[in-house]
Amino acid sequence: MKRVRDKALASAKWAAGIAIAISAAALPVRAAGLFYTGSALFSSGTYGFTERTTGFSLSNGLNLYVHPFRVSATVPAIGQSTPLISTTATGVIPDGSMGDGKGSLDASETSYSSVYGIGDPVVRVDLEAFGIRAHLPAMQIFGQTKIPLADPADGLGTGEWDFTAGLSLSKSAGRNFVLVEAAYWMLGDSPEAELENPFSLNASLGRSFAGRKAMASAIFSACTEIVPGTEPPRQIGAGFNYLTRSGRGIGGTAMIGLSESTSDVSVSLGWTIPLN
Repeated sequence: MKRVRDKALASAKWAAGIAIAISAAALPVRAAGLFYTGSALFSSGTYGFTERTTGFSLSNGLNLYVHPFRVSATVPAIGQSTPLISTTATGVIPDGSMGDGKGSLDASETSYSSVYGIGDPVVRVDLEAFGIRAHLPAMQIFGQTKIPLADPADGLGTGEWDFTAGLSLSKSAGRNFVLVEAAYWMLGDSPEAELENPFSLNASLGRSFAGRKAMASAIFSACTEIVPGTEPPRQIGAGFNYLTRSGRGIGGTAMIGLSESTSDVSVSLGWTIPLN
């Protein structure tokens, strides 16, 4: 039972970073400015259990740009069909505490009620180490933390701090754009979970059109093992972003899980509005 909970908690804590990596690259580039950001995320999966969980989150946040820094803070409102997972502003965090030790749960013997509430805030700081150059990629160094304000008893948070440090590289060549982000996760252990601190890799290959105002992207995400003996998380999908003349942006992603430790499918829609 403990092993099932460990796998669920760990694998989707990693998945929470995917949305941040993609959305950060899609935001308008300005020397200074304040932006309101919002996103809606739908996900569905079994996460190794027999009971399927459907989750939805609606997040709101602010992004402040003061070159060479970018600071963002996001808070999600969450709804989900079972307490087996937690959905945050940046992804899905399974939180199943019942199982047979092999990653399965007999839903016929257990009934679950829906869960609603406010999830854990996420704060991220980016530093532009190198800007756009002729033949070399732009490079950003970033740090991120999840603040444990949600009550773990409600199934909406883990009750522990998580910290992330990473490096982001991006390069455009004509209408093509490449983003690669590597990160090291320092995951807080709950009383029931002993987690490894994994490395994750997010990669996006995009092509712009409509006068470079729109971009379509292919996305791949992978992570090293978090709990010994469990399958590392992997996802693949596609994204779309569009920037208006007024600086407002809209985009979305559709992802498919390649391992049972991620959701079977997730779809997100995000938007950005300049406030100055």
